[in-house]
Amino acid sequence: MNPDSGRMRARWLFLDAVFNKTLRFDSCYDFPVVLPEEYREILHAAFEKLFSSDSLFQKYSCCYTVMDILTKAGKRTMNPVNEPMLRVFEFIRQNYRRPIKISDLANEVNMSESNFYPVFKKYFGLPPLSYINKFRISAAEEMLKNTNHTIKEIAASVGIDDPVYLNKLFHKNYRISPKEYRNKYKS
Repeated sequence: MNPDSGRMRARWLFLDAVFNKTLRFDSCYDFPVVLPEEYREILHAAFEKLFSSDSLFQKYSCCYTVMDILTKAGKRTMNPVNEPMLRVFEFIRQNYRRPIKISDLANEVNMSESNFYPVFKKYFGLPPLSYINKFRISAAEEMLKNTNHTIKEIAASVGIDDPVYLNKLFHKNYRISPKEYRNKYKS
């Protein structure tokens, strides 16, 4: 509130953050409607910087500051039922370069495949193999942007044996081929 005018000032920032293109930021935390006083000054400074800067890097930096404040002020909503799924996510992150079977994932959390499948789908919003493929495509996307490796090399490095299959998955997710994506990104 402005002490001179008595008017309230509000700023809005819409953050649609998704981790690894599947896990939504707001599904992991319960955010307060009003931030505790200790965070308001930092948030105000971040907003000032965000709305006054022309630098894309500065804008991203401000958004990360806002996310940091929100995670500190918010309450983590992942309950113990979901903690095993975090282990599964970590398993996928560490092993996506090699073949992964649903039984590998289910064993990671001591579940049968039939019990594991619906729990995974409920938590990640996708069936396990679809999620793994999305993870691999995301890794391939980064490699297309940041390396000069061939499509075949990229496919192999993200755990996809057939570059034609990588092309099919990539096209399904981005509606262009990996080669077109690279050309578009690097031009």
